[in-house]
Amino acid sequence: MVALFRTFLLGLLLLGCQSDTNSKEKIIISSNPWVGFTPFSYAEKKGWLKETPFEFAWSIDLGENKHLFARGFTQGFTATQFEALHINQQGNLTPVFLIDKSNGADAIYSNISLAQLLQAPRIKAYFENDTLDEDFFDAFLAKHHLERSRFVITSIAQDKITNLSPEKEPQLLISYEPYGTKLVKRGFQPIESTATMKEFLVVDALFINEALLKSHTKDIKHLHMLFERAKKNLLENPKEFYTTIQAYLNGQTYEEFMASLSNIVWLEKADALILKDFAAKELPTRHIQ
Repeated sequence: MVALFRTFLLGLLLLGCQSDTNSKEKIIISSNPWVGFTPFSYAEKKGWLKETPFEFAWSIDLGENKHLFARGFTQGFTATQFEALHINQQGNLTPVFLIDKSNGADAIYSNISLAQLLQAPRIKAYFENDTLDEDFFDAFLAKHHLERSRFVITSIAQDKITNLSPEKEPQLLISYEPYGTKLVKRGFQPIESTATMKEFLVVDALFINEALLKSHTKDIKHLHMLFERAKKNLLENPKEFYTTIQAYLNGQTYEEFMASLSNIVWLEKADALILKDFAAKELPTRHIQ
């Protein structure tokens, strides 16, 4: 992870140097291979983002959004409302448009059944601390009335989680698509997800430094339009869409990609439940398009 993070930072520094020579200010957005963010990947591959000041920096770890934004390397990121809560400079952040709601694409996996895991006295748990994963874990504990002391927790990045194999001891892993597909191939099974834990609402959005809103409102609307244009292409010609972004998908086949799409719900606007959830987390909603 350290090597990846250093390489990632170097890339951002180079972008920063390039932007000094451009007449148009660059806005760097960090993102990851989550299935709901693939329209951004598509827009990038098609060259549409050249029409905008936005450039995307692609990462793996959920926690990288926090580190990059805190250090000023990025001006925004795609993430869930939970990631926004883990940002120290939360007051500078605002969601500008909603992307999707997870409906099974975030999941908890195990090498044993849920019934067996609930009876196990000691369980190895693997997920990224201080991210959505930890919030998901806490919600799982609350739902099943489990004590945290029963778990031996290892904080681990997604690319490392997918290298784990089932062991004799009970294991619990938290992941999301496209990485969940790899875990199933390695012998793990989903035991809970955002489809079975409806009370755990997970909404993805584009978050931007609020200071940029006044000078870049039109640019943000343009980016939103390009996202919707890419999503339209996905719905009308999914095979072409998949072929275009295949390099971003961590080895997912076309069939696996389409299956993961069925586990999210695209969002056009914020409903009352989402607005209530954001308000409870003290996240602003006034700028959501």
